[in-house]
Amino acid sequence: MSLLTVSVSQSITAGGEIKHHPQFGSKLIDARNVDVWLPPGYDGNKARRYPVLYMHDGQNIFDGKSALAG
Repeated sequence: MSLLTVSVSQSITAGGEIKHHPQFGSKLIDARNVDVWLPPGYDGNKARRYPVLYMHDGQNIFDGKSALAG
């Protein structure tokens, strides 16, 4: 059995934009803070479709500056 490890490099984060949505509401769960990373040029082409990956960052791996436990 093999284990796939995925990492996000700093250059990717620096090249895009992180949008913060504080207390994002939902009918299904309590409001919570949501951060969305957008790739470079995202706002420039409304017709372009992008794949989506939903990540629950319970281990604080994406942004060490905002991580609760480092």
